[in-house]
Amino acid sequence: LWVDELADKTKTLDSFITLQLKLENDKQPRKVTAIARDNDACYRSNAWKDYANEHGIQLEPQGPYRKQTAIERAMGTLGGGARAAVHHGRVPEHKMIISIEHTAFCINQRPHSSNPSRRSPMSMWTGVQNLKMSHRVREGVLFCLCYGHIYPEQRGKNALRSFPAIFNGCNPHD
Repeated sequence: LWVDELADKTKTLDSFITLQLKLENDKQPRKVTAIARDNDACYRSNAWKDYANEHGIQLEPQGPYRKQTAIERAMGTLGGGARAAVHHGRVPEHKMIISIEHTAFCINQRPHSSNPSRRSPMSMWTGVQNLKMSHRVREGVLFCLCYGHIYPEQRGKNALRSFPAIFNGCNPHD
């Protein structure tokens, strides 16, 4: 997941172009070829259509009121985690973007059963098998309850799979 704070929806194309350049630079020679999007007016503009045509990108609209798409599920996970962190960390509502960034960071770092060897999305993206995140943690942003994952090779058959901890936040731009 990548998160970018926008002043308003008219900035979606600019934000996408920045993300596209980052992704394509990081994963050369691969290119962005399709975008799954909702039917909001900001994604149906002529500017989006022109940009997509110019760069060979297929715009794939999702049907209206479809709440079970992969995008909607990811947004629900991201939003629910961010709201919980704001609530439990007693963070002011106007700092919600910090909570969203940190929630995205946690989602990207946690092991996932759909990936080979339960690797995290960030581990899959970078190609690093045992990606460590300790160098990215910084003090005192959210202070919320979290559970650290214990990898199968580090635990016994009937041992705990996680341990309770306090998440102090991280710098997602590191």
